[in-house]
Amino acid sequence: MHPTLINAATSATAAQKRIERVAALLAKLMQAIHGDEWKVDISHEYQTEMVVILPRPGRRHRKPAAPAPEIA
Repeated sequence: MHPTLINAATSATAAQKRIERVAALLAKLMQAIHGDEWKVDISHEYQTEMVVILPRPGRRHRKPAAPAPEIA
């Protein structure tokens, strides 16, 4: 494989892992603010790329808590 292709694949993989880490962090922050457990769903489909963070299915959503001053 050509070095340029190897570099591009490595860069794309690193970017994908970074997106996953940031999305997981955002889910943890949503849990800290709103309670419940939050799920991350990342799609890399052509022309529909998106990151969705929502309460886990089957979990009863509680009333949102007021964010702590350091979060707000």
